[in-house]
Amino acid sequence: MKTKILIALVCLMLYTISCEKIANETDPAKVILGKWEITEIGNWPNMEAVDVNGEYVKYLTDSIKIEYSPDFGSMQKNYWIDTLLHECIYVQAEHKCFSTGQFKYEFYDKNNKMRQDILGPALYKTCILKRIK
Repeated sequence: MKTKILIALVCLMLYTISCEKIANETDPAKVILGKWEITEIGNWPNMEAVDVNGEYVKYLTDSIKIEYSPDFGSMQKNYWIDTLLHECIYVQAEHKCFSTGQFKYEFYDKNNKMRQDILGPALYKTCILKRIK
C-alpha cells in the first residue's frame, strides 16, 4: 500500500514539474509544440465558440504542422515562428514552400491558450486555440 502511494506521489510531482515547465517557457518555438484545438473563431473581440468534432492541429519540433479532421484526414504544412507565425505548403516538384498564412500570435493562460490573428484578407481574422493532450 505504501509503495502505491509513493508511486502516485512521484507521478504527481513529475506531472506538476512538466506543467510548470510549459507555463514558464518564454521561447515561442518551444511553447507552440504540441496538440491544439480551436475553441473560438471570429473578429476580435466578437468571438463565437466552435464545436471541434475531433479536429486539431499539432506543431512538431521539426517545423511540421499537422492539421487533422475526422472528415478529411490529415494535412501537413511547414511552419516557423519568430515575431510572426508563418505557415506554408511545401511542393516537392517545385522545391518551394508556398505561403498559406502569416499570423500574429499570443500565448496566455500559462501557455495553454493561443490567440492567432491572420494577417491578410479573411472572413474570420482571429481564432483562439486551447492546448490538448
